[in-house]
Amino acid sequence: MESEEARLRPCFFSLNDWIGGLVMALSSTTWTFTGLRYVHLGDQNEVGLGSGFSLIKPNPNILSARDHHFMSNEEYDDAENCGSYLVFKRPQDILEDDQSALCRQELQNGLVALQILKPTDGLGFIFQCEEWNGSLSLKSAERRPSITAGQWARMRIFDNDLRAQVPSMIIRVRNVMSAANAERKNALILLQLF
Repeated sequence: MESEEARLRPCFFSLNDWIGGLVMALSSTTWTFTGLRYVHLGDQNEVGLGSGFSLIKPNPNILSARDHHFMSNEEYDDAENCGSYLVFKRPQDILEDDQSALCRQELQNGLVALQILKPTDGLGFIFQCEEWNGSLSLKSAERRPSITAGQWARMRIFDNDLRAQVPSMIIRVRNVMSAANAERKNALILLQLF
């Protein structure tokens, strides 16, 4: 005959496992990022831009998102050799309906801010990963047309003076894109087409 304590023990452990999983979900961070060519960070590995954004040199953690299943060999290698990655990090919110879409939109806002300051070549892939205990786990990858800024844009590097302007530009773009004024949103999007 099984004792009452032995009968209840599996429930206790399954509750602990559930709570542990919940704590892990609450402590994970969503990373959404895309590669930028010709945005070099010098001897810095990461430059904080505020509002959850940073520029990060290609590193093993970021490069773990690459996959030969959806990238050609050239794209795979290009992802390793780009200057830096624009990264948006957001703590996981289990109550958020569509955190993935929200994070992709925020990354787009950051990318628009960079493009307004100085047209910059981009890889065209948007990666989304979850960070667990310092490691990234790929959630999704979206292929978009790569950005080619043109020869005149490459005549000046994305230097410290331009990087210093990025945080305030991100806030300005975010304010326009989150407001209800369609004319201002369209003007911002139209600016990107030229």
